[in-house]
Amino acid sequence: MIKVINRAWQGFSYAVAINLCIFFVIVCATKHLPLVPTYRAYFTNDTFAMMLQLVLVGLMSAVFAAGTVIFEQSRIGLLWQSLLYFIVTSLVWIPISGFCFGLFVYKQTMISFLLSYIGTYVVCWFVAYRTNKKEVEAINLKLSQLRNEVK
Repeated sequence: MIKVINRAWQGFSYAVAINLCIFFVIVCATKHLPLVPTYRAYFTNDTFAMMLQLVLVGLMSAVFAAGTVIFEQSRIGLLWQSLLYFIVTSLVWIPISGFCFGLFVYKQTMISFLLSYIGTYVVCWFVAYRTNKKEVEAINLKLSQLRNEVK
């Protein structure tokens, strides 16, 4: 459980830090706040809207980071790990993206976020695949050594 909390905290912290930097660059370059109009319309205070967006993006990243623990559960196969991770992250990613970034309002947002989600998912899956492959190779090596000792 501590591992899940640590990963979630790291994911949250990195996302907030990166988004603050992005906000700063966009504001300095364009003199406009980086808020989607449909999201901004929910608030009367732009500062509160930006802070809430930071927290929600941090939450989304925390779930992605904490969810990687699913890939360390060796009792279930990679297919089930991938499916479970996909479901867990989708339950958070879709509503937050819909609310903060107009996922269902703007076609370009849908395409951009779909590509970023697939990219993030593929990276996590690839890392999990490589980890599982190394574990299987280590087990096979140990079994081979044990067989050679028996002979």
